[in-house]
Amino acid sequence: MRKLQGSLGLALVGGTLTTIFALLNDVRLLTVLHRALFSTVLLGAIGYLLIGIIERRIIEPFIVETEAKVVTKGQNIDITSEDVSGEVESVKAPDTDKEFSPFMPEHFDRISNQGQ
Repeated sequence: MRKLQGSLGLALVGGTLTTIFALLNDVRLLTVLHRALFSTVLLGAIGYLLIGIIERRIIEPFIVETEAKVVTKGQNIDITSEDVSGEVESVKAPDTDKEFSPFMPEHFDRISNQGQ
């Protein structure tokens, strides 16, 4: 897609400039159309070929080199958190002795004062 866009842009610029300079030099209309069409087709083909060569020789090796540096999926990641001393932290089990009490308005004072 990059080749088509580049060649189309080059062809339009070349055809437009050819038309402008031909009209400024008082050339006949048939000659202006002939020159503009010829330069548009020629510059479009040259642009397509040149952009293809540039893309193959410069851009693709750069992309391959960049992709090689990107971290790929499937790497092993250690997810255990260790203390500074090197020991793995353990999670304490909740106390099973306490009876479960749901959050009700009468228990609000006990919960709100517990953090103080």
